[in-house]
Amino acid sequence: MSLMTCTRGLVLALLLAALPADAFAQSHASSIQDSTGDMLDGRYIGILPCASCPGIRNELTVNQAGYFTLKEVYLDRERSTFRSKGRYTMSQNGTRLTLNDEDKRAYAVRDRQLCQVNADGDPAGEAYCLTRQDEFNGDGQQLFVAPESIKTSTVEGRKVVRFEALMNFEHRMQGGHKSLTATMEIDCAKREVDMPVIAYFEKHDAEGACLESTSTNGGKPLPIQDVQDDVIAQAAQRYCR
Repeated sequence: MSLMTCTRGLVLALLLAALPADAFAQSHASSIQDSTGDMLDGRYIGILPCASCPGIRNELTVNQAGYFTLKEVYLDRERSTFRSKGRYTMSQNGTRLTLNDEDKRAYAVRDRQLCQVNADGDPAGEAYCLTRQDEFNGDGQQLFVAPESIKTSTVEGRKVVRFEALMNFEHRMQGGHKSLTATMEIDCAKREVDMPVIAYFEKHDAEGACLESTSTNGGKPLPIQDVQDDVIAQAAQRYCR
């Protein structure tokens, strides 16, 4: 995915979803586990079928306290965003998650996925699955990576990992932004990160005004800080293995 303009930066935000307003205050340590032993709480994204539009982007966030937020966006429609929040319940065996909302939507719990079930309680199909985003949390920072965007290559014998990312900041940064979207390239051997394409936004999750964007930012790699609270360092530790 290219982020050559603020508009394309918003496209990435659509892929990576929306952060609940109080997310920085939430604990990300989880005691809820799915049947594979992975943590269940997190952000799940998918574009579900729609009879009268190109699709409905679902962004479902669940946390260990039993609460959810759901953002539904009908693509190619004006005023087509719907938000809901509340509590959810888990089945006793941990294989079914149900939203306690008006529609009582239920999901089968899979490895890194939540898949809607039909009226008979059976999975509705792969087209109705939401995929958990990779999430990294640091000191006043959050980094979200779409797993399907991760690509690995070799440059002069060195491993380079490229992915599309959304980064939120707890406090407004010096440039006036609270989030950015970027194509990030991590040179694992040099422990550097380059962001050839980047866009800065006024609010979290690439919402609000796009303050600045460029597609010619490459060739300016930054050293990756060797501290655990740095979210890019966390991403490098995972993806460079």
